[in-house]
Formats: sequence, structure tokens, C-alpha cells
Amino acid sequence: MERPNLYFIINNEDNQIAHFISKLDVSQVVPQTQSLQIKLKDANTLKALDFTTALINSFISFDKERKVESVGSILRFLRHQIDTFGTRYETIRDTSNNSSLATVFSPDVQIKEIFDNLKSIQEKIEILEVQASTLKAIRQSRDKSLESYFGIFAYSKMGVLSDHFFTVLNELKEYQKQKEQLLLDYKPNNPSIISINEKIDKTLESLQFQIQKSLQTTQAEKDALKQKYNDLNNKLLAIPGTAMEYDRFKKENDNSEKFFFNLLDKQSQYLVAEAGIVSDYIILTPPMCSSIPVFPQVKTIRLISIILFLFLTLGLILMRYLMYQFVTSIKDIKKRIKAPVLGVIPKYNEENMARSKIVVTINPKSKISESFRGIRANVQFISTNDACKVIATTSTIPGEGKTFVNINLAAIHSVLDKKVLLIDLDMRKPRLAKIFGIQATSGMSTILSGQTDFKNCITPTNFKNLDVIVSGPVPPNPSELILNNNLDAVIAELKKSYDFIFY
Repeated sequence: MERPNLYFIINNEDNQIAHFISKLDVSQVVPQTQSLQIKLKDANTLKALDFTTALINSFISFDKERKVESVGSILRFLRHQIDTFGTRYETIRDTSNNSSLATVFSPDVQIKEIFDNLKSIQEKIEILEVQASTLKAIRQSRDKSLESYFGIFAYSKMGVLSDHFFTVLNELKEYQKQKEQLLLDYKPNNPSIISINEKIDKTLESLQFQIQKSLQTTQAEKDALKQKYNDLNNKLLAIPGTAMEYDRFKKENDNSEKFFFNLLDKQSQYLVAEAGIVSDYIILTPPMCSSIPVFPQVKTIRLISIILFLFLTLGLILMRYLMYQFVTSIKDIKKRIKAPVLGVIPKYNEENMARSKIVVTINPKSKISESFRGIRANVQFISTNDACKVIATTSTIPGEGKTFVNINLAAIHSVLDKKVLLIDLDMRKPRLAKIFGIQATSGMSTILSGQTDFKNCITPTNFKNLDVIVSGPVPPNPSELILNNNLDAVIAELKKSYDFIFY
């Protein structure tokens, strides 16, 4: 048994990501809520299911990693501060323990007041030093991310820094919250997110400026306090130096110990928080494949196809109806005119004629001859006061057969032993001269223009009782010649001599 040819395709990672992103749909289940719905349409349902599962897990992992990174930044700052102040604390403690003071100094009222002032100044100087150290740490920090600022300032909530910094920090947190909210709905290059980023950058620049300004102010205050401290020390020159040194070391040791253990307490709190970090997002319903294909929807396609077929069919019928310009039956004629229909002449297909000719005498028993005789019989019943009947033949466009009909009607009437006159009034494209072989040196154009008399233009034909007046030379103004009163006068004179006049 021959094995089938099996093969596999190694897809490019970037192309696959672009392919799935183009078919991915992320939307809120209910507006103004944090619940998200993720949909992915693909021909391979299992691959789409795996991609969706991986996407959700990656998103939750990223959210957790972001929180871990924020807490890690705070812990790194606390460790740095513990290392810095821990060394100082150990130095102060060792100096205090190794002091050779054997007795306790009992100061009087003046000394007590000076010591109280020194204590107050020392505490202020230490606070300013801590504040300066904190501000320098912020200014010299290489990591300028918002999480870094949040971590550094979280340590400083013990009153070391002024309230202004925490106001700015709250603004940054609010901007960060707005940015995270917008990132759920929009891409990073959205104008709203770009605007929030600009506000964050401007706030960070303002924060750096305030840090620099606070450093300068802190240094100035510290210098002033040191000067004041030195002045108080000068007043205590007479006081035993050992007692003052012991007291100073003891106070410095107490303050350093308190500050150091506060740092250790904060570190313990964040270590506990780091161990319990979880993502803010949970999976409410795991990804699953639909049993009903999203595309193609066969029923919808069939319904649309049927509707389109019906509309196209109706449109085609309507278009053909509107564009149809032929007369197919007598009903079409009767519907549009009020005059009676005297007869119908079939199309003559027995031979190809270069020009119109008389066919009613070739085969008197043919269908077309019978139709002309029927028209002749109907014409006999048309009542008129005149003895002569004048019949005009016209058409909408050239080539419809008016000359053919006219000459055959004249010929069929001449058989009745009636005097018939055939006039050619088509002065633009005259036909009768060529049909009957007559020289067109004179005719209706010369008659109507007054150049010749109509009696001199009447020409007998080979058919008994049938005379012809040809069109004559082509005039420059045929319409004006026909519309003047001369035509009516000529017809009136000809009616005295003929029973039928056809033109």
C-alpha cells in the first residue's frame, strides 16, 4: 500500500501573531465593567483554542509580574536604606557602649534648657538629613519608572517628606490608573493614552524640579540649624564634655535605632505582601470551541443568493421591458393611437432588394399582396366629401419601409381602373426617380419654388393609371418648401384630375 505524501509547514512567529491579532476580538461583556470577552475566529478551531488559552494565561502572568516588579522596586530601595543606615547605627551604638563615662551628669535649669534645645535641633537636623538622603536617592536613581517612584515614596510616608510630594504622587497614581483603564480598550498609540503619557512626563519633570528645590531648601535649613547648634555648644564650653558627649551619643543612638527598626518593619511588611501577590484578573469561563461554524453561514448565503437572483431577474425583465422599442402586435398600436387600423403588412423576405419596388403585381396571390388588397378595401369605406382621396405615408426613422408601402398601395389602387398619382415629397433622400427610372431635372422642389408647372412634371409609369411626380433637384430648404401654402394649392389642383393621391 502506497503511503500518502505528508508534509508540514514551519510558520513564522511574527506572521502567526499578525494573523491571530487580525482575527482577535476583545470587548467588554457589560459596559463600564472590568469583565472582558475574548473571541477568535479561525478555520482551525483547535489552534484558535490553544492560542486563546495561551493569550489569557500570558496576560494574567504579565499582570502578576508587573505587581511583583513594583514590590521588588520598593524592597530594593528598603534594602539600600537599611544597609546605609544600619552601618551608621552600628557605629553610633558601638561608640555609645564604649564610652568611659562612669557617672551621670545632673545639669541645672540652664543646662537642661540648653540640652532640650540641642535635642530639638538634633532631631530636626536628623530629619533633614534623612529627607536630604531620600531626595538624593530619588534624584540619583537610574530607574525613572512610575513603579520606582511609588516604591521610594511609599517608604517616605513617615513624615520625612512634605505633603506636596505625596500630592504629586497621588496625581501620578491617578494618571497611571487612567492609563491602565484606557489600555483595556485602546492601543498604546491611541491619542487618549498619548495625552495621559504626556501628563505623566510633565508631572515627573515637575517632581524632579521640586526634588531639586527641596534639596536646596533642606540644605539651607540644615546649615542654619547647625549654626544654631554650634552656638548652643559654645554656651556649654564650661559644662563637662563627657556628660554632653554621653548624652549626645545616647540620643543619636536612640533616634538611629528607632529609624532603623522602622525600616526593618517596612521590609517585613513588603516581604509578606510579595509572597501573597496574585493577579487582579481571573478566568470566569475557560476558552471553548463553538459547535456551530461562524463562517460560512450556509443558510444565510443561500437566502441571500435567492434574493439576489430574484432581484437580478426582476431587474433584467424591467430593463428589457424599458429598452424594448419594437411593435409586436396590433394591440400595441391601438393602445397608443385613436385612429382605426386599416390593415397589417407583413415583412417582405422573399428577396433582398437594393431599393423598394412594386411587388403586388409579381405574385397577386401572395400574403403581402393580400394584405395590400385588404388595406385597399378598407380605404374604400373611409367616408370623405371629396371624390379624391389623399393618403400620406410616414415613419419615425429612415429605413422603416414607407416608400415600399407607398408605391405598392398606389399600384394596388391603380388596378381598380382608378387614376392614381404618386408624389415623392422626400426631398432630402428622394427614391421614386431611381425606382421608376425618371430623370429628376424637375419635380416637387421646382413646383413648390414656382420654377415649373406641376402639369409638366407629371410622368406616366409602366403601370396602367399610375402617374408619378418625382422630388426633383434636392433643395437647400426642403422643410420650408413643404410648409408653405403652395403645397396645398398643388394638391387641390391635382385632386381634380386623380382619384387617389399618395405621397
